[in-house]
Amino acid sequence: MNKNSIYEVGFLLNPEMSQQEADEKVLEIEKFLTESGASVISKGENVFIDLAYQIITKIGPKNERFDKAYFSWIKFNLSPEKISDFKKKVEENKDFVFRFLITKTKEDDSLTDFSVLDIEEEEAEKKEDKKLTENIDKNIKEVEKEDSEKKVEENSENEEKTDDNQEPKEVEENSENEEKTEEKKGKMFGLF
Repeated sequence: MNKNSIYEVGFLLNPEMSQQEADEKVLEIEKFLTESGASVISKGENVFIDLAYQIITKIGPKNERFDKAYFSWIKFNLSPEKISDFKKKVEENKDFVFRFLITKTKEDDSLTDFSVLDIEEEEAEKKEDKKLTENIDKNIKEVEKEDSEKKVEENSENEEKTDDNQEPKEVEENSENEEKTEEKKGKMFGLF
């Protein structure tokens, strides 16, 4: 007796058909599975998507270019020996299934669900950490600004005190310097 394995097929359908036609083609793929001896476990919604890059595939006598497609998936239980029969049936219908991928998987999706939740929690924690870091940085800058303003005030007060103490000397020195400058100007222009 052959032991069945669990597989998932993901596929891209020709975007030139309507949503109803695409849904009918998904049912046709399910029919290929049951004809091959598979039992369907679950399936995804058939959605119209933008592709990450343009796909060129030969349909009939010419190459077709697609940048959009209908995407869906089906999880199923099938004997490994019969998987090639299903694959051949899908390949024969390249006019509507232009890409597909069959992978071996597990029936229970709970592990996938938990990992998605873990990722979402990590992202939320990162956002919260970023906000906390930004607030801390903002507070540090405010404290540094206050400190620098205090230092400027203290320096200006100290300068005023020293200016008051040295003012008479500066006035005397300035007047002597002005007289010397006037003498030099006069000598240069021949006035003295």
